Amino acid sequence: METITLMITAILGMATAQQIGTSAPKDCPLGWTRIRNSCYLTGERFNGQTWYSAAAFCQSLGAHLIEINDMEEFHYADAAAKQVGWVDGPWLGILRPFGDNRWVLPSLRSESVDNDFNKLMEDIAQGSSHDCGGMDKRGKLFGFWRCRNGGSPWCEIDLQVQSNQIAT
Repeated sequence: METITLMITAILGMATAQQIGTSAPKDCPLGWTRIRNSCYLTGERFNGQTWYSAAAFCQSLGAHLIEINDMEEFHYADAAAKQVGWVDGPWLGILRPFGDNRWVLPSLRSESVDNDFNKLMEDIAQGSSHDCGGMDKRGKLFGFWRCRNGGSPWCEIDLQVQSNQIAT
């Protein structure tokens, strides 16, 4: 009886939250890792994908390739990538669409607001003639690669963006 009462209370609470335009904190899907306001899924078993097919894979999960927005997220990605047994390195949601040192985060269609991270990206971009962001299979070398090279998806769901979309 107590279990039924708790279930009814939870259902009523969710219905009330929807009626007044608020939402309960979003959890990550099963198998994803939550860090700050994002959920991450390493797709190391789905190797050999071009940047575009890796991006489509993430999109099919309601996510996008991991987009590093600041130095804190860069340090997380750098450390986390070294813990994964990549066959191919992971693709990142970073592009150089103009063939120069400018780069963008595809979902934002702009670069980060973190000046330290922007400087790091510009330095990396200067040393490469390729356009798609990624890491090597040891998770140690971060840079731009040929978009048609084989890589693995590394997906991200922005919980903050999702909750803003739900509220509107």
